[in-house]
Amino acid sequence: MTERRNPLPADAREYARWSRVGRVLGSRVGDWIAIGLVFVLSLPRVLIRPDDPWSPGFNWPIAVALLGTLSLLFRRRWPEVPVVAGLAVLALTSDDALLRFGVYALGRYRPLRYAAWGAVCVVFVRLSIVVFIVDRFSNEAIWELMVLTLRYSLMSVLGPASAGAVVRTFRVGELLSAFRARLDREDALRKAEEAAEERAEQARRRIARDAHDHVGHEVTLMVLQANLLAAQASDEATRTAAEGLVDRGQRAIHELHSIVKTLKEPEERLTSPPDVRRIERLVDDVRASGADARLERSGFEDGLLPPAVAEFCFRVAQEGLTNAVKHAPGAGILVTLATDDTTARVTVRNSAPTAAPGAHAEGGGSGLQDLAELAERLGGELVGRALPDGGFEVRATLPLATPR
Repeated sequence: MTERRNPLPADAREYARWSRVGRVLGSRVGDWIAIGLVFVLSLPRVLIRPDDPWSPGFNWPIAVALLGTLSLLFRRRWPEVPVVAGLAVLALTSDDALLRFGVYALGRYRPLRYAAWGAVCVVFVRLSIVVFIVDRFSNEAIWELMVLTLRYSLMSVLGPASAGAVVRTFRVGELLSAFRARLDREDALRKAEEAAEERAEQARRRIARDAHDHVGHEVTLMVLQANLLAAQASDEATRTAAEGLVDRGQRAIHELHSIVKTLKEPEERLTSPPDVRRIERLVDDVRASGADARLERSGFEDGLLPPAVAEFCFRVAQEGLTNAVKHAPGAGILVTLATDDTTARVTVRNSAPTAAPGAHAEGGGSGLQDLAELAERLGGELVGRALPDGGFEVRATLPLATPR
């Protein structure tokens, strides 16, 4: 039998226990507990000698004490209410239990300077009330009564008010500590995000530099060699093929420069977002290379797609055509573009290959996986599957309103 262990240390459990007690006392349950406590503390004073000439009667002191204690319900928002009610109860019943709770609330829920002046005013009002009551039923000298009453008033008013101010200071200190801790966490998080952005920026610049220096260099050499081949070709077919290589190489260099610029300036917007014409040109290029490629579209119009959706559709068509040409030589390729009110769909389907793939068909194979992850981030999906006739199909669906 395994023993159940509390994951919190003893001091943390003690703090949590007292926190729960504090929440209970700070709720309405705590309000009624305070009301009951003050009323019970008032009973000895209001019940003793109820038939004194100055007393309004047996029932009045109890009713006044009970009604006065209800003012504690307002002690958080308006602590002045229980203070005034406490002074009234003191004048009618000579009991100051409610007044003590009221000045405590004044120190607890009001700023220190305000609470201090309020406590001083309460001392003098209390002094006047007590001297008036005692002077009517006592033969002692008025100055002796004032000295004794002043000393008692200072203790019974300034003590609770000071206790409330101490609790307020403690709570404010806790709130400030929590606020400082939150600021520290946010500052640490901000620094971590800045460090991550800096690392990402360095990685982007390194990739852009490598792409420009190495890939750009190789493509430029390819274009130069194709130009040389076109100039020295002895037959028209070779010259046409070489000129086609030059044209594609130049477009590849242009695309590479755009990618490098985007990597260096990630906030830069595309000056010419992908559209249907680019996909049409992509299919035309594949057809010009000798493949049987066709394009069908339904509702897929320029300018109606969000830039992110248009870019994604272009990349799916590009990846699907590249894979079909690479892995299925001689196969027929059909690119289908369709949209409705809520979604955009791109399908690239090829039939079974009529020849074995060449050595150039070997690759990393991560293009479709990357596109599937991108589709998921944009709220859609991408699925690649083999067909019963030996072909392959890439189907992507994306909502027109992509998540931000």
